[in-house]
Amino acid sequence: MITKPKVGLCSIPDAAAFLSVSRGKMYSMLNAGDCPSKRFGKSVRIPWQWLLAQAEVDGSDGSKGVTR
Repeated sequence: MITKPKVGLCSIPDAAAFLSVSRGKMYSMLNAGDCPSKRFGKSVRIPWQWLLAQAEVDGSDGSKGVTR
């Protein structure tokens, strides 16, 4: 379970866990340009704001997205 605050940046494993996808899928999304990122040397971080926006996308079934 992720206990970090949902502001700023997070690691690839934390982002993958939050979206319920594998680390490999997260890296594929990064490489395809589907996900914004910030690089610090060899470290890559994902903005929590983007992750939270992905979780809030309304589905065609009327749901409000992922609930955590």
